[in-house]
Amino acid sequence: QINQIIAKRQPDIDKILLDYGVPLLVDDDTSMERVTSPRPASTAAAEAPKAETPASPARPQVPMPAGPE
Repeated sequence: QINQIIAKRQPDIDKILLDYGVPLLVDDDTSMERVTSPRPASTAAAEAPKAETPASPARPQVPMPAGPE
């Protein structure tokens, strides 16, 4: 799920990093070209089916021990 969110928000992430002067490289493992403008969002990740996550059980409330008074 995190990878899908990152792929969807990649243009926003790139813009912030470029605004701060962080050098970005193309991530295709074949070149060392610098990214100079925000990359488009990945459509493959945006279209991927969302995984079902089971509901987590409710956590019991544990009382905090009283401190020294």
